[in-house]
Amino acid sequence: MDNNVETKDLVKILSSSKDDLDSIFDEKARAQYLAAIATIYESNVKERELEQQAQKQSFENKLKEEQLKAEKSKDRAEIIVKATDVLLKFVGTITGVVVGAGLYKQCWDEGLEYEKTGIITSKRFQDHIRSLKIKFW
Repeated sequence: MDNNVETKDLVKILSSSKDDLDSIFDEKARAQYLAAIATIYESNVKERELEQQAQKQSFENKLKEEQLKAEKSKDRAEIIVKATDVLLKFVGTITGVVVGAGLYKQCWDEGLEYEKTGIITSKRFQDHIRSLKIKFW
């Protein structure tokens, strides 16, 4: 509020300066009064410029802060996506190895049983042999 009151006082001084200047007849006093008014006006302009620069800097800082937050969340999302991708590839590889090894072991055991008895004991292979039809032309 003090800044607002000071600004109003400065505006009042600057607006009444023309009338005050007309009432001063001494040239030296008139020049000093004009120099003082110019200094007041210049300081008022500089103060406004500093306020605008401070507001601009504050806005730029907030903008940079928001950009950093956006980049951090983007980086987190990318890390999560990469980790999920690596995990799924790992699970897929392990699944392929385990399923392949299980099928290989099952076939190995059935093959050993065939060598022992000479009879195909697996239902899978028995059904497969029945479905084969040998045709002689």
